[in-house]
Amino acid sequence: MKSNICERLQNPGNEGNVKKMHQEKHKKALKCLSQRTVALKISYNGEGYSGVSPQNGRKTIGGNLEYALKATGLGEKLVYAGRTDSGVSAINMVASGVVISRVLEPNRSYVITKDDHKEYKYDIMLNNYLPSDIRVIGWAPVPDTFNARFTCIQRQYRYYFHKEGLDINEMNQAASRIKDINNFYYFSKHSDKNARYERKLDECRIIDDGDIYYLDIKARAFLHNMVRKIVWAVQKSGKGEEYDIQRIGTSEPYPLVFCGAVYPYELSFINNLRCCSELRYRMERDQINYKISRDRLEHLANELSKEVRSDR
Repeated sequence: MKSNICERLQNPGNEGNVKKMHQEKHKKALKCLSQRTVALKISYNGEGYSGVSPQNGRKTIGGNLEYALKATGLGEKLVYAGRTDSGVSAINMVASGVVISRVLEPNRSYVITKDDHKEYKYDIMLNNYLPSDIRVIGWAPVPDTFNARFTCIQRQYRYYFHKEGLDINEMNQAASRIKDINNFYYFSKHSDKNARYERKLDECRIIDDGDIYYLDIKARAFLHNMVRKIVWAVQKSGKGEEYDIQRIGTSEPYPLVFCGAVYPYELSFINNLRCCSELRYRMERDQINYKISRDRLEHLANELSKEVRSDR
């Protein structure tokens, strides 16, 4: 023991090697355990985060989740049903990844079995290492071939706004016209030169929800900024304003929420009900409603007027 300490003092550079050795041993130990693919249901308030995808040097949803995975020793990486932008929130985001299991032969189907109730409490373990505005609501057994992104057949978003100054009939007419579009080149951010702009919207309509409206939009896949640009156009129509299809603006991200993902087979989640109800209420009614307050709308109106003046 003393010789090891002396060796470290004489060769401080070896500490990095020792740390790497421990990490390698830890990884080998994890490989000896049973592993399985699981789906996680995640909710988060996206304000203050640079989107869901992990990015070096930036605070992201995915970065926090991967940190929690590694800190618990459960796994390393996740794949997400939707790649939400900076400021966008989620109520029922689905992620998938390979994690360790305490069951010798883990369930690899979509149906919950008795052994699944003996499994690690994945949601509770991860939440212990996550900030309060990111919560794992539950987990579901899935086959090893399941991929939260590529297995998904439909994604749903909602964009919330107050009724004042908006004509819901005009908005729904605009939403209906947009739903019939096949090429969404002008409704996307051209961040990928190889992108294909053909998309089909399954649903695009305005819902009257008491004191607010929201745009309910569903599709198999969306382009970068596609939903926020659709919202911008629909909101323009609701105000009785015309716009140039080749100059579509982008709405603010904060009232936009990823609401769910649909898969060929229904996912059976083992839910943390208390966490789910508390976060859902807080996000849907308090935080989101606050983000679309009068001051927020006035700010947005000023930004839109600046864009109109610059176009002229």
